[in-house]
Amino acid sequence: MTTDRPTRFDELNLSRLNLISAVDQADVNEWDVTYEAQGRVVRVRCEALPKYAVPHGLDSDVTAALINLYIALEEPEDGRFSVSATALIKLCGWHNTGKYHATLRQCLERLHTSSYSVSGGWRDHPRGRWTHAKFHFIESLDFSSADSSGSFDERTMISGRLADAIVASIRSGYVKPLDSEFMLSLSRPRTRALYRILDGARYDPQRPDERVDTLEVNLINWADQCKIPSTIPGNIRRALASPHEELVKRGYLRDVTLTGRGRDQMIRYEFVREFTPMDPALSRRFRSYGVADGVARRLVREVGPPFLTESMDRFDQLMRSGVLVVKKSKAAALIHLIQNPDEYPYPS
Repeated sequence: MTTDRPTRFDELNLSRLNLISAVDQADVNEWDVTYEAQGRVVRVRCEALPKYAVPHGLDSDVTAALINLYIALEEPEDGRFSVSATALIKLCGWHNTGKYHATLRQCLERLHTSSYSVSGGWRDHPRGRWTHAKFHFIESLDFSSADSSGSFDERTMISGRLADAIVASIRSGYVKPLDSEFMLSLSRPRTRALYRILDGARYDPQRPDERVDTLEVNLINWADQCKIPSTIPGNIRRALASPHEELVKRGYLRDVTLTGRGRDQMIRYEFVREFTPMDPALSRRFRSYGVADGVARRLVREVGPPFLTESMDRFDQLMRSGVLVVKKSKAAALIHLIQNPDEYPYPS
């Protein structure tokens, strides 16, 4: 992993409670979830304007970007931020096109107009207390526009203020690391949202320095946690199937097991304990050879990035010179060279 890799964070209340519905599209204007956690009754509600629906999908990318923008701005006490639309789109990991300018405005409007209420579940960590909180993720929002319709373009500047509860929590240090490069490399908004929810669920809210390697949850309760608008077990399983498959394939989850029947079904998540954040350039290069992410991360842990980069350069040179001929696949040939370096000549 390169030393200049930026460190990203997530606010622990937001990742634990999950205020963004883990679906690609939403058509509901509110949700209301009540559950018991460590002897406490927690109730979380969201009310949105009918024209926008509840925050969902790509809104998760925007909230993660805004949290890290606020931290990069050295956490101003008033919670204010200012950023160009182009820079915020880059933080979201999106392409800088007109389509995403329009998407960004809609996401910001949704996060500004939707109201949240958390009863007994918002952690005031410095005081060791559970509090009640009511807020909009973005409490105030202003932006410049080239026309009267308010469309975003290359010159749009956005300013706003994050909710006081979020600001106080971040400034108190109630945050956890977030591998945003990995998150943004995931293929679908619902997979990115589920990754963020799972990564937050691994932390004990009262002892945030501790992480678990397994997590077992009731299927119906987990749908509430993910804000999936269904109570039908089959629908919930189908909504989660694709994200589960990708997170296993990409090496974040070791396994996902469903047991039981009907509303008593349980999901058991087994996390890859040694999950290693990777430099995005190294990750892209591995993919170009067809090497799976999980295998690449294992190689990073075993031999380190410098040796891997050197081996890939050597592999390319040997292929170009015709000394090395790939018989099965580039991925298999490259891994064999990495694991058996002395069996191959060094290019002159």
